[in-house]
Parts: sequence; structure tokens; C-alpha cells
Amino acid sequence: MDTDHLYGAQLPEGESAEVPADNIKGATIPYLESLANLLVTGDASFDEDALHQAQTLAPDPAQQEKLSKQLRAWRDTLAPEVVYDRAEALVHPDVQVLSDDGRLYVGANVEYKLHIKDGHDEGGAEHHVFVYEKEGDTWKLVEDRPCEPLSLLPEGDSEVIGNESTASAPN
Repeated sequence: MDTDHLYGAQLPEGESAEVPADNIKGATIPYLESLANLLVTGDASFDEDALHQAQTLAPDPAQQEKLSKQLRAWRDTLAPEVVYDRAEALVHPDVQVLSDDGRLYVGANVEYKLHIKDGHDEGGAEHHVFVYEKEGDTWKLVEDRPCEPLSLLPEGDSEVIGNESTASAPN
């Protein structure tokens, strides 16, 4: 498998795989939306529910804790000028590798849509490599390897996190 592409060293050697996109999206979208929902300004119960969901679905609790704090702080900085009332995440897988260890590695473009209350949609996108392990007939998300800074955060405060397990970052 050629690693001279935008996912770089994030993808291991292995066979090309063809897992249906619905399986991948079903395991990934709730996790990504839980991140985006931390930017939604709602009542305290909505905020706690979003935080609980994000922590429950997170493949890496330490990474999730850091992201949750950053996202909630950014939301508080934006308010009251910018108030999001709903969020959506879309996943567009484009490279799948089944590694010798049985894990599925998926390179995907992630797109976020945030709706400003009484306004328009905003959004951002970045590339990730998601790592899954097979459980029965489904694939469970076990790792998120962002290849770029998280577009949900301001550019200066965002960094590529969660890549400690890789030997080198992509160029």
C-alpha cells in the first residue's frame, strides 16, 4: 500500500479493504457529533449530556478529556456573539487498509456543520485515520488519529493530537 499520500505514515502496510461505508459511519459519526455538540450552547443538561456522550464514545479517554476542555472553552469564548444550536458530522472514507493485526485503518475526510442560532451554517473539515477492531459483525472505533488540527477549534489553539502512537507524523 502506497503511503505517499495525505494520510502518510498514519496508515500501516496491509491489504486494501472494502468495508461498507455505513459500517464505518455508524461507528464513527456518533463520536464525531459528540465532539461537535460540545460547541452547541444549550442548557446545562444538554451540555452535560454532550460531555457524557463524548466521553462514553471516545476511543481515547485522555484525548477526549483534553478535547472536551478545549471545545467547551472555545464555545464559552464565542458566546454570546456566536451561539450554535445544532451540529452535524459527516464522514467520507476514501482509503481502507486491513492490517496484519486484524485492525481496519480508514483514511477519511471529516466534515463538520455547525448551525448558528438564527443564522447560517458554518463548517470545517479535516482528515483523520480511524482505527477499528471487529466485534462480532460490526467494527468498533478504537483510535482516532487526526492528520490535521481539529477544525472545530480556532487555528492558533488547535494542534494535531492523538498521534502519540505513530512513529512519524504526515508531511
